[in-house]
Formats: sequence, C-alpha cells, structure tokens
Amino acid sequence: MTAFSPNIRSFKNDQSGTALIELAVVLPILLAISLGVFEFGNAIYGRHLIENGVRDAARYAAGLKSSIADGDVKCIALTGGIQGGNCTPGTSPSCTTTCRVAWWNNASTITVTPTPVPNGPTSCGTTQCYRGPDPIMLVTVSTDVPYAGLGFLGYFGLSNLTMHVQHEERLYGIR
Repeated sequence: MTAFSPNIRSFKNDQSGTALIELAVVLPILLAISLGVFEFGNAIYGRHLIENGVRDAARYAAGLKSSIADGDVKCIALTGGIQGGNCTPGTSPSCTTTCRVAWWNNASTITVTPTPVPNGPTSCGTTQCYRGPDPIMLVTVSTDVPYAGLGFLGYFGLSNLTMHVQHEERLYGIR
C-alpha cells in the first residue's frame, strides 16, 4: 500500500475531470425532468384541443331544430367541420391533416346524449328555474380518449392515461 501512497495523494489534490463527473451525475436527472415537462405539456395541449372540439360539437348540436345528427356532431368534434359523412360512428375520418388531434381520430369514442331535465318550482325549490318549456332538453357530448403520448410517461408509471372530456348545452334549436 505504501507504493501507491504518492499516487493517491496526487489524485486527492487533482481537480481536473470533476466537471465531467458532475455532468455525468446531473445530466440524466436534468434530461428526465426536461422530457417529462415536454411530455406533460403535449398531453395538456392535446386535452385542450379535445375540450374545444367537444364544446364546439355540443354548441352545434344545441342549435339543431330537428333530431341530432350524430355523424355531423362527431365530425365537428374531431375535425372542426362537417366532412360529408366521413365521421360516422365506428369509422375513422381521414385525419392526416384535418383532425384537431392526430391521436384522436375515432368517432366511436364520442357520445351525444340528449337528456330531458325538469323545469319548474318542484325541481328548483321555491324559485323559478327558467321561463320556458318543461322539461328543458340538454345535449351532452362526451368522450374518453386514451392518451397516445411519446412514451416517456411510462417511465413514471403513467402509461395508461385516459382523458375524459364532457360538455353540456341547453337545446335551443334555431337551425
């Protein structure tokens, strides 16, 4: 051991290479945090676009006078417009450039539900709820979309992330 003593003392005082060792320790942690922030931002942005689509579809459905056309409502949710019947339930529209979110392209994940709600003093206590017909018709558009991310969230145990989005509007039927 005495033969190595001078070499050990020289390593003790030598500071060259410490920056490389610090980089090797910190870089994986910094990279994981950066990629996690990017992935989480991508998921939030996708959910925001899905919320806008569901809200637009519910507003469109609320303005229809006749029966609600599921295909058109679902198409508005997915693409932002009526695509001539390409969004019928169970089919996927051509969403290479038209879908709001590239990984949300199946119309069968969207449900459109008209619901009658009682209107009057019995349903709202002593105050009058709304001057209008009894019952009030509400239309609810909802979807459950599995997040097809970049795969980085799987390292944190969040690989099965499902986004539930719902919007409800009163059916007023002016179109």
